[in-house]
Amino acid sequence: MGRFRVGLESGLPVGAQVVVEATRDDVLVVRTGDGFFGVSNLCSHEEFELCGGEVAGGRIKCGRHGSWFELATGAAKNLPAVAPIQTFEVSVEDGVVFVTAP
Repeated sequence: MGRFRVGLESGLPVGAQVVVEATRDDVLVVRTGDGFFGVSNLCSHEEFELCGGEVAGGRIKCGRHGSWFELATGAAKNLPAVAPIQTFEVSVEDGVVFVTAP
């Protein structure tokens, strides 16, 4: 597993989305009012990037076909996606945000 720097916590306001080149599939780190979440940047239905998708209620929406995914668990919440997306641990240390990925 690797640990990758995302950025300074102070530079990532609520609503921020950052793509980190950490694995063969990029990791999307999203900050909501509940904290930071790390998920695969690719929709499980079709390989479409989730970065820039609408975020609401702890979920992110795929901009291509409208599937929603839980940020905390990666669970697909509606069709056409049925498979979950991968999640990753995100931590904050001394004001710096990190994501851990294989």
